Parts: sequence; structure tokens; C-alpha cells
Amino acid sequence: MGLSDVEFDRGHFEQAVVFAERAVKAEPKKGDFRIRLGDAYFKVLRYPDAKSQYDKAAELGHAKAAGRLDKVKEKIGG
Repeated sequence: MGLSDVEFDRGHFEQAVVFAERAVKAEPKKGDFRIRLGDAYFKVLRYPDAKSQYDKAAELGHAKAAGRLDKVKEKIGG
């Protein structure tokens, strides 16, 4: 996930997605990884994918998921 964070901070959001997807695949039950993958998806306008990751983070009990879900719902409705 560290490589994703570096790319995200540099504004290289497509590359951040690639690394975050790998991290989530390796650690699927880490809510924080789901949030960060969702954030990367959000930046590349993949709102349904972002929502899916935020939903999974919420299921895992991540405290930031609700706010992220509100943000993405503003973009896609519902």
C-alpha cells in the first residue's frame, strides 16, 4: 500500500489504483486498504468501484467509510 500512497500523493492516480488493488488482494480484510483503494478509484472517476470499496470498508467496521460513502453518493446518486 505504501507504493500506492506515494503515487497518490504525486497525483499519479491510475498507478495508485494498480498498487492499491494489489494491496487489497493481499490483505482483503484491512478496512484502511479498502478506503485507500476507494479514494484512488474516486480520483480516476470510477465512482461505482469506489462505492464498492467503501461499502466493504464499512462492513469491516472502518470509521471513515460512512463519510466516503456520502461523498461518492453525491457523484452517482442514491
